[in-house]
Amino acid sequence: MENKRIAIIDDELDVRETLKEILENDSRFELNTFPSLDEFLRVIDNDPAWNLVISDVHMPTGSGLRLSEELKARNLEIPTIFFSGMVDMIPQSAGRVVLRKPIAIETLLETIEKLL
Repeated sequence: MENKRIAIIDDELDVRETLKEILENDSRFELNTFPSLDEFLRVIDNDPAWNLVISDVHMPTGSGLRLSEELKARNLEIPTIFFSGMVDMIPQSAGRVVLRKPIAIETLLETIEKLL
């Protein structure tokens, strides 16, 4: 069975590394981390085959919510998990889940299972 490719986007290195450590215990996942949405978009333009994106919402280089618009513009439907301290201000929709910071590991893993 092919590994599921997951992108983790967050401007904070410790958050990216912590999420990666949590998820790399599962051999089904191939993980890549990105410090900004723009860096991920540069990669996805050449390599659009991703199974899931986990992204912070508030980053200095732009809102993670722009990701939904960028994926739509590229005709890509990639399930996305956003995390934020203000989940009530972010609409949830099909293929998009918003989790409150700090993320409970069990909740994150359950959400990943549902979306994959």
